Amino acid sequence: MSASLPDLPPDSYQQLLKHTAGSKPAVLLAASGGGDSAGAAQALAHWRDLGWLADLRMYCLDHQLHPKSAHWCELACRQANDLSIACQTEQLPAGLQAQSGSLEENARNARYKHLFAALKALNATADGICWVLVTAHHRDDQAETVLLNLLRGSGTRGLRAMLPVSQRAGALHWRPFLNVRGAELKSWAQGCAVADDPSNRDIQYRRNWIRQRILPALTQEVGCAVEMLALTAQRAADEQALLVELAALDATDLNEQAGADCWQNPLCWSARMAGLSQARRLNLLRAFISAHGVPLPPSTKLADFCQQMATAATDRLPRLVWNGAELRFYNQRVYLITSLPDTPMPNLVWPQQDDSLLYGPWLFQRQPGGSVSPRGKPSAECASDELRVLIRAQRTSGWQMRGLSSYDRWPLLNRDGHKPLRKFLAEQKVPPWWRDRAQLLIIDDQPAAVWVEHHAWVSPAFAIRSENQQAGWVISRQTSSDDAISKTLV
Repeated sequence: MSASLPDLPPDSYQQLLKHTAGSKPAVLLAASGGGDSAGAAQALAHWRDLGWLADLRMYCLDHQLHPKSAHWCELACRQANDLSIACQTEQLPAGLQAQSGSLEENARNARYKHLFAALKALNATADGICWVLVTAHHRDDQAETVLLNLLRGSGTRGLRAMLPVSQRAGALHWRPFLNVRGAELKSWAQGCAVADDPSNRDIQYRRNWIRQRILPALTQEVGCAVEMLALTAQRAADEQALLVELAALDATDLNEQAGADCWQNPLCWSARMAGLSQARRLNLLRAFISAHGVPLPPSTKLADFCQQMATAATDRLPRLVWNGAELRFYNQRVYLITSLPDTPMPNLVWPQQDDSLLYGPWLFQRQPGGSVSPRGKPSAECASDELRVLIRAQRTSGWQMRGLSSYDRWPLLNRDGHKPLRKFLAEQKVPPWWRDRAQLLIIDDQPAAVWVEHHAWVSPAFAIRSENQQAGWVISRQTSSDDAISKTLV
């Protein structure tokens, strides 16, 4: 082992403490048995012994992509044992090579999936300790990532490459060695047996091609090429942070002008957007998408969508679909959709006199008079933000739950008359694609309540008032993923 281990963690340690409420982090190191992670283990064990870390463990995943992969995991465990570090190993089922797509990307995704699952398990049992993931990425890796993203046509978001501290899958990811050259990191593990994965030299993979061919040529021409590329990443990160702040200011301004919106917190797109440059509008859209943890769509498609919003007639609904996500423009608002539930469940007819019924995610329970009262303002047209509504009814015969039809009407509040139910939902700013998934409760041929995703409205004739607590029914939407239907569906 080299004697030149740093006694102090890098500046990113202080940034990490802001996410751990100032408490010392516990570290789960992603290990491979190779020189990079072996050197990282030496430094982390040193910091642990100096009191900078609350705990330290290692995790090694065997992808079964090489005959020696199990041996490499054994090497990682030996490296951990020499430093008094607990080490966990797992083996992926064979068949990763048979999956569609890039083998390199599939292996990386599988690795992070298992790493964050292990991290989640540690945090679930931690007593006031925050476990964070550490990877042994170094400055040479950072330079390679800048070049990779440059070849993909990335902007500042891609050119910033890897961040020292980031969040992913609800957990913290710390890269404390981004300012350390790869050769120095490996030198910290001198004397340790380390793995040598020949796939790291296979130039059919673009990163390896950059590592083996491009970076050496750049370094020969410009001796400080790696340092300059790392500096580019830092400047791009600073500029990207400014762009995110600008997008937040624009979004706040637009939402304040548009007023509160009760439906899924979309991005408001008021007339003021016409006064912003195309670059600024695109920046706002990119920030909106990234804030939801969704990869960005191709830049040309996003630009086309932005232009469509600026010129679309009121009856047009511009839409952009990519990689399992989509943007939809409706009522001067932009909605990001990653999944939609199925269309309404099969119709339910409930002739029985049972005291409870589980119908998909809905639970019906009879309540005696005086035992229940509405929460919040007792308005018959108020959305339920607790997925729980109260229905005034004495019996269950004549009950039916189904999807909407074009003939459904909704009673007006505090006056006689009705309006089309779909029009009522449109007035509540429910987008068309959610109206198609509404569930309507009918009692004695009269509309009693309507549900759309996490919102519900009760008809005035069936609303229970807090000052008049009649006997009735509590209908709540269950959060369980079990959608078993316990009654006859027709």
